[in-house]
Amino acid sequence: MKKLIVFFLAVLCVQIIFGETKIAVTGTSRDNEDAKLCNEAREDPENKWIVYKEKFHNGVCTEEAEKFLDQKACKIALSKDTIGAWKHYLNKHPDGICSEQIKNKIKIQEALKELIELVKHNKNLMEKTYSRLKEMNSKSKEKKFKEQIRKEMEYVKLEIEKISKQAKEYERMLYSYSMDSRHPTKYWSERSKKTMNWNEAKTYCKNLNQDGYDTWRLPIIDELRILIQNCTTTKLDGFCKVSEKKGHLSFKDKDKNCECPIRRNNGGYYSTLGDTDSIWLWSSSSEDNNTDNAWSVNFGNADVDSKNKKSSNLHVRCVR
Repeated sequence: MKKLIVFFLAVLCVQIIFGETKIAVTGTSRDNEDAKLCNEAREDPENKWIVYKEKFHNGVCTEEAEKFLDQKACKIALSKDTIGAWKHYLNKHPDGICSEQIKNKIKIQEALKELIELVKHNKNLMEKTYSRLKEMNSKSKEKKFKEQIRKEMEYVKLEIEKISKQAKEYERMLYSYSMDSRHPTKYWSERSKKTMNWNEAKTYCKNLNQDGYDTWRLPIIDELRILIQNCTTTKLDGFCKVSEKKGHLSFKDKDKNCECPIRRNNGGYYSTLGDTDSIWLWSSSSEDNNTDNAWSVNFGNADVDSKNKKSSNLHVRCVR
């Protein structure tokens, strides 16, 4: 009987020992897997950190993974020009490295949108007032009364012009705040009323005094491409290779990715600032291997193209 008891105790001890060993081995195996995947993620962060984070919520490298993914999400969010993209980042990373910056961008953009709506509303009211005055003037037969109405109409017309300029300035500011944050905030001048050659364009911007600023200059082609919309290939960071910052200014860098379908009477479809299909804008970027030409943008088809500096006459938007 004693021998039987001893035998069962021995079996039980073996099971306990092997069970503990198995647990220990399992734990060690997971730790090894954690360390291995962590090292792999450091070698290939773009693809592996997300895999690591999904598998090890409290791993030895979880904090490192979260930091990398936060930075990546931040970069993506700031590269977008929509409130939706920024709010998506805040939803995923409420206390992320860019959370305060993005919150401020959202507040500024929403405030500017409210201002634009208010200004447009006031403009609409003034236009209705002007229409009523015009109607009264046409119906009135008294000369004195007609003269008084005419003065009122002149005043209202001036106010409408002021409000229109104010709305455009707010829209420029709104676009500047919503631009790709990898580039400094840009402010754009009104488009030149006349076309001019390249040298005249540079002088025009150098001498421009607008909105109280005299620090305007002719934009490089990368900056000019910021103004393109609705054409994923030629807007900044699209597939079109032409870029001064990347050193791609040769005419061979222009290919089928440097234009979109032509849209006649497009009402500014390809321009964030409303430049229509008849508008070409100069950049300060000269063409490599042919300094007689400089790069430009055509808003008829969001075309990034090279033009002769002397014989071509284009419009100008200066930047600061």
